[in-house]
Amino acid sequence: MQFDDTQETIANVEYTESIRDEKNVMYIEDGEGVVLEVGTTMGSGFRRREDGMKATSSKTVQNDDGTTTELTSAQYAANKRTEARKELEKKKKTESIEGETEIENALLAYGKDYTLGDIVTAKKEAWGIGLDVRVTEETEKHKNGNITRKLTLGSPLPTLAERIKMR
Repeated sequence: MQFDDTQETIANVEYTESIRDEKNVMYIEDGEGVVLEVGTTMGSGFRRREDGMKATSSKTVQNDDGTTTELTSAQYAANKRTEARKELEKKKKTESIEGETEIENALLAYGKDYTLGDIVTAKKEAWGIGLDVRVTEETEKHKNGNITRKLTLGSPLPTLAERIKMR
């Protein structure tokens, strides 16, 4: 499914990209004070957005049978890197595209061709932007006998409350 302003399947397109909460380097520290650096570690200046965390794993792991195993230094470092990468996955830049489409668009029909949760392609030709994004929100607007559906495609920008929870 593709929404494209040049094909007039979407209008009034607004693209938003936010790096406010994005991080691409994570420092992870264990209980012994050993710090590992994970992510895009070659970047510098404004391209390098850093964060830090404490490791929740330990060198001793519990096996399914109830016994414990002591990890090697390499295994423990690998576990810490995995933990830090998972946290970095939550801190990506936010991109969204919003636009409007007629409820009875001749090319695309809501409920038949697409619905909430579907992954679609949204394009704004003039900006050279094309994203594969999820339909995350839709609202209907009734005005002068016309029904317009406004779509939010992609991740909406986090609210202030959501940004506070991220910290």
